[in-house]
Amino acid sequence: MTDAKSIAVYRAALAARLKQARTDAGLTQMQFAERMKSTQTAVSSVECGREPIGNTRIFRWATACGIHPAVILGDAAAEFATKSIEAESVEAKGD
Repeated sequence: MTDAKSIAVYRAALAARLKQARTDAGLTQMQFAERMKSTQTAVSSVECGREPIGNTRIFRWATACGIHPAVILGDAAAEFATKSIEAESVEAKGD
């Protein structure tokens, strides 16, 4: 898998985990944006994987959801590994 594909797969997995954390906390995007001192558009962009998110923001996101950042990162890393293996398998079959 190319680096660009790896990054896209990881970003999608992380975005899904961030959205899940917010919804599990019972917050709408607007409520969450207010909590983060951000905008609903920015929250949506992160959750759709359009906007990259760094470690500091992941920590703030997790804190705003009332969870430890490892909950988000651990699952995202596992999803990334699974999707990477699946993508490599598909690429290998296509060769």
